Amino acid sequence: RNLNATFTQLGFEIQEKHNLTGREMRYAIRMFAKDKRHQSKDMYIVCIMSHGDEEGIIATDDEVLKKEDDIIDRVNSNVLRGKPKIFIFQSCSGKLPDHGVGDSSEEDENENQGDENDIHNKESDRVDAVPRW
Repeated sequence: RNLNATFTQLGFEIQEKHNLTGREMRYAIRMFAKDKRHQSKDMYIVCIMSHGDEEGIIATDDEVLKKEDDIIDRVNSNVLRGKPKIFIFQSCSGKLPDHGVGDSSEEDENENQGDENDIHNKESDRVDAVPRW
């Protein structure tokens, strides 16, 4: 939901697909890449959120799609060639557990307090970005 809202606010048109099998994912990617409506667009963001492993993205039928071969290379069709593309993959990519990050509120509080001896907090080290003529 947050990605959808963010990219909508940035002016992107959203195409959502949910719970696709490997075959359905390949088909959706192929149709996206061939869609002539995309010729008038400036750039593309492809976001895939799924389970994954070191091999790639795992579809709902447990088929594994390789990120580069099955997704990235297939998006570079004649319709989309030469246009900037951003790929976001939200998935595991190995067998090691990801413990994530801690609560950032405590880190932010400590960071905002600063240290009087910190060189970056000294008034004399600040640079004015606006030239004075």
